[in-house]
Amino acid sequence: MHTLSISEIFTSWQGEGALTGTPSVFVRTAGCDLRCGFCDTRYAWHEAQGEMWDVAALAEEICRRAERPKFPEVVSAEGFTLTEVPRISHVVLTGGEPMLQPATIALGEKLKERGFHLTVETAATRFLPVPCDLWSLSPKLANSLPAHLLTCSPAHLYTADVLQEFTQHTAYQLKFVVNTPADLPEILAFLERFPFLRRETVFLMPQGTTADEIREKESWLQDLAAENGFRVSPRGHLFWFRERRGV
Repeated sequence: MHTLSISEIFTSWQGEGALTGTPSVFVRTAGCDLRCGFCDTRYAWHEAQGEMWDVAALAEEICRRAERPKFPEVVSAEGFTLTEVPRISHVVLTGGEPMLQPATIALGEKLKERGFHLTVETAATRFLPVPCDLWSLSPKLANSLPAHLLTCSPAHLYTADVLQEFTQHTAYQLKFVVNTPADLPEILAFLERFPFLRRETVFLMPQGTTADEIREKESWLQDLAAENGFRVSPRGHLFWFRERRGV
């Protein structure tokens, strides 16, 4: 029997990356092997805090929510057009860290059998061959931990073999969380170390927990991205709902 520890399931709009604004069913796995200081889903760090789901039953629950979607109340759309649809065709598998649970492969297979477009969000330090349409990869920078806890660069977590597994046969995007312009050299060094990663797939994502923080950083992040052939990822959910769970 395939089982997964799940922190939460909800319907909303994708708030980050290339598919921002897409109506989606979100499935958040429980358990993560990283402890990023800016993490806004710390409640999903521990696998034991999730609810165990049989994969077949989980796939049916996702289908049920997709067929009868209930969207959360929007506080402010901030220039986005958020469309409610009678049926959702996009699923986002996120975490926590989905790559920690081998049963995510079986879930991906069942969702693809049902015709869903599947995005899998991961820190990309380890690989599982989950059938999906888009890998959303979030490599960690030194800004992911407070300086007094950082004993070495997070770059040591990444190898060419693992990253190539993600990028060789499936569409992907890279999202780097940026706190200050001083983070840019680390991003450039990462891309130089792994030259097969395409710059046009890179999104710079402003670190912050409020809409005001995001606005302030976007003011200089747009120029930084344009100068280096990158894009900027919005963090739409912080504008639409403010910081709260299940959206």
